[in-house]
Amino acid sequence: MNKKLSILTLLVVLVNISLCQKNKLTETLRYYQSGNLDIAKTLIDEVSKHSETIWDANTWYYRGYIYKDLYTQRDKANKQSPFRTEAVNSFLKQMELDTYAKLRENVVKNINYLAVTIYNDAATSINAEEYRIAIVNFDLYKKIMHKIEPEKSFYELDKKFQIAMDSISIKIYGNDSSKIYIPKTNTRSFETRIPLEKIGKSFKLRATVNDKLTFDFILDTGADNVVISPDVFITYWKAGEIKKSDILEWVEFSIADGSTAIGLKFIIKKITMEDITVENVIASVLKTPNDYDMLLGMSVLERFGKYTIDHTNNVLIINR
Repeated sequence: MNKKLSILTLLVVLVNISLCQKNKLTETLRYYQSGNLDIAKTLIDEVSKHSETIWDANTWYYRGYIYKDLYTQRDKANKQSPFRTEAVNSFLKQMELDTYAKLRENVVKNINYLAVTIYNDAATSINAEEYRIAIVNFDLYKKIMHKIEPEKSFYELDKKFQIAMDSISIKIYGNDSSKIYIPKTNTRSFETRIPLEKIGKSFKLRATVNDKLTFDFILDTGADNVVISPDVFITYWKAGEIKKSDILEWVEFSIADGSTAIGLKFIIKKITMEDITVENVIASVLKTPNDYDMLLGMSVLERFGKYTIDHTNNVLIINR
């Protein structure tokens, strides 16, 4: 009898948690419709990380619109706007989760609009001062369009872009082709440029775990492993993405401030950044959350071979 009551109590708690998150999504929409983007952003970010609403296509649909408006109203002059990137990623996630494609036409329309702004920013950056931004945005444009139009060919566009890049290269270095370091179209696939966001003295990047969800990680060359937050670990555990066979051991970790923390070491099957995927990555989750509970450490970086950080343009460059 007591066991049945315990199960019933647990079910009631879970239902209440689910209803709470659904109510928060409704609250988010209310603030968004009233034009209060700051509160709407805070709420939708919370909802998009909660295990009860993270798999809801509507969560990512509203998140896409909120970040799109943040970009168009506040950050349109920024050619590498993080708001625009978040909007695109959210709409793409909505497409992935919306198995019935109820909102597909509207979502694709929004992605197309944002992709065109990225392409336009690439075009207006073809100059001696901003050509690196042009390269990053042009590649980003192609990756986004490939998601919504897998059969689309970029052959002619690639040729035109390379001609424009070559003319800029000649302006910078003259006719000495040995000094032209802008990668040619047919070799660019061996170099991956991952956008970074400066956070104080650190850099943040986006990575997708097990082809499911994309998260912000602090790039930490001083960390041995990848570190994920307890919430993310629980979400993947409940979804069956992390299994008992993936667990390695409990260990004591040394924190940068000199303290120690107990953590669980396990295997992440796949981490993807741009067009690079690293498999069977050693990761850990700390028992006590901290300010930097999502770190990308050396268990991924050492797999790249040669990598450099372009501090001027905030880009991680990986050569393969």
